[in-house]
Order: sequence, then C-alpha cells, then structure tokens
Amino acid sequence: MNSEQAYQRAVAKQMADEPHRKWLESHGIAFADSLLGDQRWSAYEWDYECAESDGFDAVNELINNRGMGFYDEDDPWGFVKFKAGVFASMVFALRDLNRERYFGTAKTRDSLTVFCSVPGSECTVWFEQDSARRLNPPSVFRTFASERINWIADGSDGSRPAPDDVQAIYLSMVENG
Repeated sequence: MNSEQAYQRAVAKQMADEPHRKWLESHGIAFADSLLGDQRWSAYEWDYECAESDGFDAVNELINNRGMGFYDEDDPWGFVKFKAGVFASMVFALRDLNRERYFGTAKTRDSLTVFCSVPGSECTVWFEQDSARRLNPPSVFRTFASERINWIADGSDGSRPAPDDVQAIYLSMVENG
C-alpha cells in the first residue's frame, strides 16, 4: 500500500536527486511521467512495500504447495491455467472485499485505487489494467489508466505489454466467475 503523504515524500526526494533527473532526461523520459508512472503506482517504489506481508505467508505456501505447485504437469496448458487461476482468485478476493465496502464508500472509496500487479512480468500491463478496471469506480480507473497504464504500456518501466495465453484464460475465468 501507499499513501498520498508517502508519495509526496518520495516526490520531494526525487526532486532533490539531480543525477536521477538528468539520467531520465538523457533517456528521453519526462520526470513528471516517471513520478506518476512508477513512484505513484509501482508497488516496489512504495514506502509501505510488503507492509504486513507476513499475513500472506499461509496463502503463498498454499499456492506454491511447498514448491510443488497445483497444476497437472501432464497437461501442456497446466501451468498457464494455474497462473490464470491465481490471477483470477486475486481479483475475486479484492472484488468481494470491495462489495463488502471494505475499501469504503462514496468519497472515501473514490480516494483509493485497488489493483493487482505482478511487476516485471509479461502480464504486468494487462493484469494491472484489467484488475483496476474491475475493482474501481470508473473515475478512479481513468486516473489510474492515464497515469500508470499509459506509462507501462509503452515499455517505460521495462515491462513487456504483449497479450498472452494466461490473459485469455484469465479473462474467461473472471468473466464467467
């Protein structure tokens, strides 16, 4: 998670980092776009990165089955289906919390952006975009899309935006679930 206050501290720190700003400029990257695309939206840039993550240890162990996985190794699509199912489960869990108003209502809900991410993956762009679209009010999603998705869709963060088989299976799961 991140807060607006933590984001403002990060902006101030980045503003003071002249070598970083020059590096961005030398690579044709607008400083303001970098702040929005990464600092505001990339979970690995946040002050509270992995805060309280110990609470997910049991889920992580369940998903990984002590390193053995839960997919049919004889099925050539087994891992792809498994990965798509994990992604769909993440969205369904957050959707259920959202329906229970865990993220607030009205103005409070409009001040919070909920999305799923797998940074550095070929799935990053489409998964962040689709999960944010499903989990947020339209105005919140539009802001996220214009700041984060536009940033990562052009590969500025090193992600690879190509659709894949995981996406197709994931979409069939979330649209039918």
